[in-house]
Amino acid sequence: MKTIHSFPNSHRAFTLIELLVVIAIIAVLAALAFSAFQRVMIQAATTKSASNLRQLGNALMLYASENNGYYPPVASQVKDAEGQWSHLGSWDSYILNYLLPEQSINQSSPESFYPKILGIKAVFSPPRDKGVVVTANRIRRGYSMPSAAGMIGVATFSGNEFRPSEQQYRLPQPTKTLLLVERPGYENNFVGRTGFAGINTPADQKLRQPDLNSGGKFNYLFADGRVQLLTPEQTVGTGSLDAPTGFWTIAADD
Repeated sequence: MKTIHSFPNSHRAFTLIELLVVIAIIAVLAALAFSAFQRVMIQAATTKSASNLRQLGNALMLYASENNGYYPPVASQVKDAEGQWSHLGSWDSYILNYLLPEQSINQSSPESFYPKILGIKAVFSPPRDKGVVVTANRIRRGYSMPSAAGMIGVATFSGNEFRPSEQQYRLPQPTKTLLLVERPGYENNFVGRTGFAGINTPADQKLRQPDLNSGGKFNYLFADGRVQLLTPEQTVGTGSLDAPTGFWTIAADD
C-alpha cells in the first residue's frame, strides 16, 4: 500500500504589507523616471533655444554686413513727408530675408509675411515659452534686444529719419555685449510687432517665467555670436536686475 504524502500549498497569496511595499517601490521608480525625463526635456528645450539664438544672430550679422556694419533698429516707426506714421518693423522683421533667402519679404507689412515664415516660426521662441499669441495668424516671439539707454538696441518712434542700432565695428567689447536675450511669457509678443521687441532689464525677464530653464537661467546671445546660459544676476556687472550694467551695456568696462 502506497503512502500518500501531502505538501503545503505553494501558491500562497501576497500579504497586504508585501503589496504595499511593491506599490511603494513602483511609485519611487516612477517618480525617479519622471524626474529624469523632465530634466532631459528641459535640457533639450534649452539647447534648441540656444540654437534659435545662433540662427537669429547669424541673420543679424548678415544684415549688418550689408548695411555698413549696423544692426537693425530694435523697433522703428517714423513719420513720412506728409506727417503720417510709417511702420518699419522690429529687429526680427528686418532679418526675415536672411532666414528665408528664397523669399521676398516686405518687413514693413507684418500681415503679408506671416504666411511665408510659418515654416520657421519655431526659431522665434524658446520651446518652453508659455506666452500666448491672442491675435490670429501671428507668430510668437520670445526673444528681445536690449534697448535701454547705453544698450545695443536703438528704437525710433519719432522724427522723420530712420535710425539703425549700433554698428558692429564700434562695439568696444563684442564678447561682453548682449545682442539678444530670452524674454518669455508675454501675450501678443509676436514677430513684426514693435512692442516687446526691446527689453530694458533682466528683472523683466524674471517677471513672467523664471522657470524657462533649469536653475532660473536664461540663454544670452552676445555680439560675437556665442550663446551662454546664465542667471540674470551673472549678467548685470556692478548694476542690479532693475538697473543693469555689465553685459547689458556697450560701455567698455562697467
